[in-house]
Amino acid sequence: MAAAFADAFHFIALLDSTDRCHARSVAWSRQKSVSLVTTEYVLLALAGALHTPSLREGFAVFHDSLRDDSKFRILASSTTLFAKGMNLYRRRRQQPNRAPCPPFRGSKRQQRSNSGR
Repeated sequence: MAAAFADAFHFIALLDSTDRCHARSVAWSRQKSVSLVTTEYVLLALAGALHTPSLREGFAVFHDSLRDDSKFRILASSTTLFAKGMNLYRRRRQQPNRAPCPPFRGSKRQQRSNSGR
């Protein structure tokens, strides 16, 4: 099964039906052949984006549903994971996002681990 990394952008588009990328995020989430991987850092960023009192309970319910969904894998936060994320950020900081909705792709490492290599 292929894997795609679900970032805060994906989750915000998924949860906001008025977002221009909502339909694409819903479609990715419904694919049977794709598992989604995210991190506790992404979920923390999402919680920050959904910080208003009227959205907090909805986020808590959503978070619980992700934890219970076997299609989602949530990577625990760690110093090593944070360092890898910062290295990726530094390498890509000069690359503007040109697409109206960025593509969702799994990492090569994740795809290898899912293919049994």
